[in-house]
Amino acid sequence: MPGSCQRITGDPFLNKCLLAYCLDGKNSIIAVKDGTGKLLARSIFRLLWDDLNECPVLFLDRLYPDSCLQEYKEAILSVALQQSQALGCPLLSSWGEAHIPYEGYAVSLKSSCPYEYADAGGGVRIEGAFRIEAPRVVSGEVV
Repeated sequence: MPGSCQRITGDPFLNKCLLAYCLDGKNSIIAVKDGTGKLLARSIFRLLWDDLNECPVLFLDRLYPDSCLQEYKEAILSVALQQSQALGCPLLSSWGEAHIPYEGYAVSLKSSCPYEYADAGGGVRIEGAFRIEAPRVVSGEVV
């Protein structure tokens, strides 16, 4: 994916984190693909813990590529909002203009993998432990 630091042909310091996307159950992906299966846009979608309010939260990491079409961005946000509503969990992120401050934190309680990458969590994290300071609530309508 253009703009992504993690790819199979990339820097081993970063791509060693790819395994966590496959094996750690808190991580998922929301993607837009073309008819051949090529990724056009994607965001990592995580189930995290708010240690201040003691509740689960959903976190939508940054969108790749930065220059994707607006309709792809809207589709990814719509899927994330649907899941948030279905699970009754707040949807948090750190990108986009339609976000309001959240009174809490998004915390990863570790990973089953030795390394995990989280843009909003500070990059490469050992054992997937990270805390996202000042996340924002995603607001919007499901399309």
